[in-house]
Amino acid sequence: MLACEALAPAREQNDRRRWRGHPDRRGDFAAIDVRHSQVRDHNGERLAPLFGRDGAKLTQAMKQFRESGRLALDGEQHRRLTALFAGHRLDDKETLATMAALYRETGELIDPHSAIGLAAARAVRLDPDVAVVALGTAHPAKFPDAVEKATGQRPALPPALADLYRRRERFTVLANDLAAVEAHIRDQVAAGRAA
Repeated sequence: MLACEALAPAREQNDRRRWRGHPDRRGDFAAIDVRHSQVRDHNGERLAPLFGRDGAKLTQAMKQFRESGRLALDGEQHRRLTALFAGHRLDDKETLATMAALYRETGELIDPHSAIGLAAARAVRLDPDVAVVALGTAHPAKFPDAVEKATGQRPALPPALADLYRRRERFTVLANDLAAVEAHIRDQVAAGRAA
């Protein structure tokens, strides 16, 4: 287990969430302002600690969120949130510049998502005596056009996947039914076809 002082979630430019550290005009803390056309309730799970894992309070907050697109946090909730998280966001130009700079500095190719994480780690680093870990999230070959645009280098697939585009694609079409999916998984495991 790795102890950490803070987490810095990083988002690409199509993100609409903004972390703010000041009270809004009504006096409550608007920690997250979302203007997505789609609300994903599973994101509420991530917020459960802010509501003391009180299901009724979290349900009410998510209902308000769905109706208004805003999640209002009280002062203590906001303090706990900002004590652990420091958000950062990059647009495409900044992402490509981060990829290019790392390549020039180290010769390493990274994917756009890893570049965003790296830039966030650099941007929000609060204590220079604390080590920073930026996790790579994908192989550069997953985003060959972006990597080539940023660095002039087209990344090759890893050796284990070098023949990927020549391999036969295998898939099974299943009914949109949980029981059918579960049965298929059990059958595959029993037949030794799943890891």
